[in-house]
Amino acid sequence: MAEQQNTIRKTFDFSTEQMERLEAIRVEQNCPTLISTVRYLISFYERNKGLTDTVFHNLNLNKRYLNELRRNDFLILDLLNALCIHLDISAVPSHADAQNRGTALNDAGENLKQYLHEIFTRNRTGDGDLSEGFSSSEYP
Repeated sequence: MAEQQNTIRKTFDFSTEQMERLEAIRVEQNCPTLISTVRYLISFYERNKGLTDTVFHNLNLNKRYLNELRRNDFLILDLLNALCIHLDISAVPSHADAQNRGTALNDAGENLKQYLHEIFTRNRTGDGDLSEGFSSSEYP
């Protein structure tokens, strides 16, 4: 056993802690020798490499997807701000300021929701005319 440890140490230059960990794995996996423990670890790596690669691939896809969602949120925020400005309702703070990022999209959504609710209520109750502000001479 000591000869195997020396052979492994010479080949890979393991530290004492690494050799102790290797010995613990040998005992845990009931491997008769340190060489068989190394072979076990190599086969374990090969069996799990595909799974590990798949997990990392999925993590990278999730990061890209989240970045795309974040970009879409900012585009939606810009669109909502443009609509709010066009419809002359209160616009929200710019999302360029990091302090406003969390609330800017919600504020824009609330402003637009309130505006659309007012239109819906006006249409439902019949109060007000949607063509308010336009003179009849412009539209015969």
